[in-house]
Amino acid sequence: MVLYTYPEIELIGYILLPYYELNNVMYGDRLITHGDYTYIFGRKEDDSTWHIPYAHLARTEVGNLLGDWGSFIMEVSGQLILKHPQG
Repeated sequence: MVLYTYPEIELIGYILLPYYELNNVMYGDRLITHGDYTYIFGRKEDDSTWHIPYAHLARTEVGNLLGDWGSFIMEVSGQLILKHPQG
């Protein structure tokens, strides 16, 4: 996550988002806050032949980007379940 001043938009610094070292997902492509949660979109390149990035979605409580996340995964049955990003 990159931090900037506003309105000057000068670089302050950056913070590495959690979980990349656990599951190699590059989180932070997009962030959306809805209700009590922030949804963090990410991608992981699992296909080394075709270089197709697979989408990932995690969520955390608003204001908790550096805390504990839950991660959505799609099951074969089509049900969306919540699973920790480590798993």
